[in-house]
Amino acid sequence: MHRVVGTVVDGVKRNVIYIASIILITLATGYSLNVSIPIPDIFVTIAFLCLLVLLYSKELNRVQTVFVSLIFVLSICMHNSNLPIFFLLFIGLGLHYFLRRRKRKEVQLQFYRLVLASGLYGLALLIIPTVNYSYDGEFRYSKGSHVFLFNHMIEIGAAKAYLDDNCGKKNYAICQYKDELNWNFMWDYSGPLYKTGGWEKNKKDFDEINGGIISTPKYWPLLIQKTATYTTKQFFRFESRLHTLQYNGTPHAQIRNFLPESDREFISSKQLKGEYDLYVLNRVEGVIIFICMIICALVLILDKRFQLLNQGLKSLISISLVFGVINSMVCANLSTVDDRFQNRWVWLLVVLTILIFIDLYSKRAIISEQWKKLQSEEASEQSN
Repeated sequence: MHRVVGTVVDGVKRNVIYIASIILITLATGYSLNVSIPIPDIFVTIAFLCLLVLLYSKELNRVQTVFVSLIFVLSICMHNSNLPIFFLLFIGLGLHYFLRRRKRKEVQLQFYRLVLASGLYGLALLIIPTVNYSYDGEFRYSKGSHVFLFNHMIEIGAAKAYLDDNCGKKNYAICQYKDELNWNFMWDYSGPLYKTGGWEKNKKDFDEINGGIISTPKYWPLLIQKTATYTTKQFFRFESRLHTLQYNGTPHAQIRNFLPESDREFISSKQLKGEYDLYVLNRVEGVIIFICMIICALVLILDKRFQLLNQGLKSLISISLVFGVINSMVCANLSTVDDRFQNRWVWLLVVLTILIFIDLYSKRAIISEQWKKLQSEEASEQSN
């Protein structure tokens, strides 16, 4: 993040903004939770920050470029949702670059940097199935994506509609339970998924059902409506949450076996006792993030007329908001709406908002002149 801040400001000001940003997002957002919980959610933001550095930083030498590239590739490999998120993001960046060049407009993005980042993404695409192949002999990305997507199809009502239309023609094992499908499909161990053999046994059927729903025009209006609805719901849901832990089970069993010296701390932890209260943090975070969203969007809209914003900062804000929309769309529509999917990156808007205020403050004299000019034009129009 220090490198990202450095694309807009430098010197002592850069260090001050960086430290102030870390303090604010630690105290007032879910940032500290995301970097502490042993799940890979935070890596999508780490990968995104690495991408911003690779695309826009002007101070990277070869060694630093290799180091950032390594972190970028490894971060993408940490979570399955990262693959479609960055695939769509690269498509957007590529379209932006070529459209700007076609219109002969200035482009902040350099082509060789975009090619480098795309190549690194391609490397991650190769690494994931290769690692899986080395463990179980299957060159694949995931064993469970078909279940997550089918569960989503159940949520939006597409699975029931498809099964009603096709169970008379095709002998899917799930057909006998099509009237029992509900939102808890994946985690109900006495439900239809496990009655029909579990995740692996249903893979062929679920892949065919998912593909059939997506490729059949009859279901497209429903898919489009639900995609828009789920994306919007996900974008504005970002509360910090901690699940209450159980004394018996994960992760206590692992701690007891491999980190016995930490067993006492686990037993006395507030999370295990259900005493970790995030109410105040979520109220503060909600207000701050919504204000930052409004400021970022408003600045981009107004800058089209006044053109006061640093162009590098404008690019950071634009790509960050696009990244947020893509993140919401992918996670909500390939899995389900969950606060943690948005909470893992949304704190970045706080940093961008701080940079906006710093940039605008440095141009306060120009802004004052623009404001006086605008008032003068309005007065002239009224007099005429």
